Amino acid sequence: MGWWTKAVAVCAGALLVVGCGNEPPPPGPSFPAAKAKAPLAPVTSAIADPLLLAQIDELGLAQVELPALDAPAAKAEGGFQGPPPRPVADSAMPIDQTSPERALRGALDAIARSDAAALARLRRSPASHPQLNEDDAADARRRFLSDSMAPTWKRISQALQRGAYEVVSSTKDSTGPTKVVVVLQVGGALGTYRLSLYKDGDAWFMS
Repeated sequence: MGWWTKAVAVCAGALLVVGCGNEPPPPGPSFPAAKAKAPLAPVTSAIADPLLLAQIDELGLAQVELPALDAPAAKAEGGFQGPPPRPVADSAMPIDQTSPERALRGALDAIARSDAAALARLRRSPASHPQLNEDDAADARRRFLSDSMAPTWKRISQALQRGAYEVVSSTKDSTGPTKVVVVLQVGGALGTYRLSLYKDGDAWFMS
């Protein structure tokens, strides 16, 4: 075989391997076509936050009908905040609040008889809060009658009995002090304990 014949044979083999450049490329792997997502109905809600709406759309909840923010259920009596606290009658043994010292001594007597209503009135002036309620009584129990406060009130009682206290005026008017701080030497880890009282009318109330 001459050199020309060999050259033709080599070129023919190369064309068989790489093609002539005009053939279409071999078909690639086929994938099933993605199904078109059905359009979702608009959100029928009073919510206008675009970020929240985007999250609702992403979770596929756009077709869920949400209640309007001003729906009657939210405005109904009791609503989402629960029923209003029930009224509580004032104590049959009210505390003498004609001076800061008498108010504190009366508070200790009310603590001794577990009189939550009297203690609640010590913190709520009738002028601004004519009717006591369950929340007022619960607050009084936490502040005065709870087990955690018993040691503190015992030390306050001992300081009052010893006379180890000082009444410091913080605010005055033409009639005299209207706000005071009673500084009690209770000793122990507490050292001193301060109680603030304010005058409303002729009575003193604990802040």
